[in-house]
Parts: sequence; structure tokens; C-alpha cells
Amino acid sequence: MACGSTQGYCQSSTVSAYTGSTDTATVATWPVTPSGTITYYVFGTASGAGVLDSVVEPNGNITMKCILAANLAYNAGTLATGSGISTYKDPSGTSTRIVGTVSSPGNRTSMSVTCPP
Repeated sequence: MACGSTQGYCQSSTVSAYTGSTDTATVATWPVTPSGTITYYVFGTASGAGVLDSVVEPNGNITMKCILAANLAYNAGTLATGSGISTYKDPSGTSTRIVGTVSSPGNRTSMSVTCPP
């Protein structure tokens, strides 16, 4: 983001290339070329792996990757039920992600989630 005193407003652009040895960032052409005293703000983003590995539930060390896998199994995977046990597998049907047990009145008595490696 570049904020120029002449324009009186800020505008943003995405960095398309960066050269660390010269601290040079390349961006698309600005809608209005910044002029005057310019302040640049650079915001980073986490890599895809960083986001997937981030812990979102410290109690059990559950990561975003685990939550997405469990969600996919529940919403698009295969379900097997019997004897008060519900088992949700991934869409291919090969990996068990959620196992839950229910009592005869239909109350959940236990739940376990298996995260992908």
C-alpha cells in the first residue's frame, strides 16, 4: 500500500516480484503515480502450508487441515451407521475421519476425529 501526501489517499497493489538483494518490490502500474512524501506499507500473507498447519483448537492441537478434512468427510464423505456408531470417511471412503457413538435416545455419548498426517 502506498500513501502519498500529494494525493491525500492510499492505494494498494499486489507485489508480483521481489529482489531481496536490492530490497526492490515490483507492482503493477499504480492507478495514480504516488508523489510527494510517500509511505509504503507492506503486508505479508502466510503460505498455504502455513495456514493449513496453524493450530485453531489448542485443546487437542487441532489444525486447520484437520478441521477441513473432518468437514469434508462429514459433508461429502461416506457414512456408515450401526449399533449406535456413526463413522464418516473421506470422499474416497478410505480414511476414517469422524467416529461418534449415540445412546438409544439419540444423544451423542462420544466423538473422535482422526486428522490426516
